[in-house]
Amino acid sequence: MKPTIIAANWKMNKTLQESKALTLEIMTWLRTQQREDLRVILFPSFIHLTTIHSLLTVELPLALGAQNCHEKLSGAFTGEVSSAMLVSAGVSYVLVGHSERRLLYHEDHPLLASKVAMILEASMQPIFCCGECWQERASNVQDAYIETQLVEGLFHLSAAQIQQVIIAYEPVWAIGTGKTPDAKVITEMQKSIRTVIVKHYNTGIAEGMKVLYGGSCNAKNVKEFISIDGVDGVLVGNASLQATDFLQLLEAIC
Repeated sequence: MKPTIIAANWKMNKTLQESKALTLEIMTWLRTQQREDLRVILFPSFIHLTTIHSLLTVELPLALGAQNCHEKLSGAFTGEVSSAMLVSAGVSYVLVGHSERRLLYHEDHPLLASKVAMILEASMQPIFCCGECWQERASNVQDAYIETQLVEGLFHLSAAQIQQVIIAYEPVWAIGTGKTPDAKVITEMQKSIRTVIVKHYNTGIAEGMKVLYGGSCNAKNVKEFISIDGVDGVLVGNASLQATDFLQLLEAIC
């Protein structure tokens, strides 16, 4: 059975003390559950990674992720963070292609493809984000739009490599807006994503890959999302920033 993945993206929020406190509350909750079918991944700020990693214990289904990674292993790139640095900080997962990186920092397909390759080379797992804006949805071209993101961002990978990638479908129009697509839309999109993978790889790989949903996910709707066939978890933003909200979300799954 594939574990349900709850990926908590804290973005540019939380002081070090706040990050530590939230992590400890999550750990306390997880100890009371003893759930083997749950995987929680925390994505704090770069400068908090080593501290958060020092808190984690192997018996809990809790892992550390990074919000970004540079496409080069090292060099004169002031302010950037390499895959080797992330590994040395205890990171296991890296977000790639989040809509905010695509829109605000103009990260294009070739750049994201390079990042994915670098992350895999370092034996970490990329969580590759894809999704349409409202313009594409309104024009009914969302499937083709996302296929382009997948083909140009991932399909340079071998069959063995692609199976290490987790895909997160995040409709841009639902992120931080309080708007959420209904179950039918999410069902259709995860099927569309897997169909694209079948075309370029095979059915076995497509069925085995993990697909997450992200976009205004909270305690009230998370159970509906993870109950959708083909959805293996969620990518959570705002609802992961406060212990009360995030623990309620986790409790809603149980």
